[in-house]
Amino acid sequence: FGEGGAMAQHALASGSAAFAAVASVAGPLYSAPGSAVDRPILLLYGLDDPTNPEAGGPIYTPWGGPADRPSLSQQIAAWRLALGCAQRPGAFQTEGPVRRESWTACGQNGALSAIFVAGLGRHWPGVGPGPLPPRVTGPASDVIFAPWEIWRFVESRRNPTQR
Repeated sequence: FGEGGAMAQHALASGSAAFAAVASVAGPLYSAPGSAVDRPILLLYGLDDPTNPEAGGPIYTPWGGPADRPSLSQQIAAWRLALGCAQRPGAFQTEGPVRRESWTACGQNGALSAIFVAGLGRHWPGVGPGPLPPRVTGPASDVIFAPWEIWRFVESRRNPTQR
């Protein structure tokens, strides 16, 4: 998650067709996905992540120092445009602190799903806090179990270029 999620987004944004789908947990979008491959992507964000804040803006990370992040809505919009999705999500659901937005009519094979979790910082949801202090990572949450969310997202997707 985190930088691994950013790396997964980068792989799709740079045009790699090696993946049937991509999931990113707490990963910021570092550059616009202009040459994105037409593949499904799941973005899972904690709304209390101090390193990728919902409103964007300046942050400080212990491993990289000061940085500036686009807002989560700007990150979603960049993917929506790159994948050719409609402006508004086709599905929108809120259950307690969890909000889900999905765009399915995106290009030929693309889809965009976003899960936003209030009360979640920079953690793998559902597996407890990591080793860093909460002042760095924000709060942990178990309102969803990230491995299950990712599995549900990718289980029905197959890379159309592979048999």
